[in-house]
Amino acid sequence: MASTTASVTLNPAGGMPEVEVIFGQAQVGLYRSFLWDNQGNNPQLLAHGNNVDGLPDKFSVGTAASALSGRYLSVEAVVQTATSASGQLYSITVLVRQDGSVVPGGLIQDNGQFTSNSVALFEFARFV
Repeated sequence: MASTTASVTLNPAGGMPEVEVIFGQAQVGLYRSFLWDNQGNNPQLLAHGNNVDGLPDKFSVGTAASALSGRYLSVEAVVQTATSASGQLYSITVLVRQDGSVVPGGLIQDNGQFTSNSVALFEFARFV
C-alpha cells in the first residue's frame, strides 16, 4: 500500500477546481474520490471511474475555491497488472487544476513496482 500527501494552493477568487486521475504504465486502474471537511470527517463522494471505459477521468470538486481552505481531497485507487509478467510498474497521477492550470502542489504522483498482481493507493491533499 502506498500513500502520498500534498498541500494544494488554490486562489480563493479563482474558478471551480477540477481533478483529473491518470493511470500510467498501461495498467488497469479504478478510483473513488472524496471531499472531506477540515477535520478529516464527513466524506462526500466526488467521482468514481476507471481507465478502461473510455470516459474522461476528470471532474469538478463541486465547491467554490473560497470554501475549500483546510478541507481534504482523497483519491483511493486500485491498480492491477495487465499481464502476469514479473517486474511490472504502476503509476498514478492526480492533477488539481484551477482556471485551466495545475495549481501549486496540484501534481500528485505515486509509482513503483508491483509485488503482487495489484496495489492499493491512497492519495491525499489538503487545500490551503
